[in-house]
Amino acid sequence: MRANTLFSIDKVEVEANKFSSYLLIPDESLFDSYDQMTIYGIAALYKVPVELVELKFKGLF
Repeated sequence: MRANTLFSIDKVEVEANKFSSYLLIPDESLFDSYDQMTIYGIAALYKVPVELVELKFKGLF
């Protein structure tokens, strides 16, 4: 991709990670059931990396 375009691979990777966090972690139950959970607990619940949970919460607040 770098050889054929001026597009930064890092930017594409960040956007892909954001998309996957929104796809894999549902919004509707975020505030109801996550009050007492840590980001590690949420990551374990949905079987995703902790970084995706952090991206999800960063986008919401």
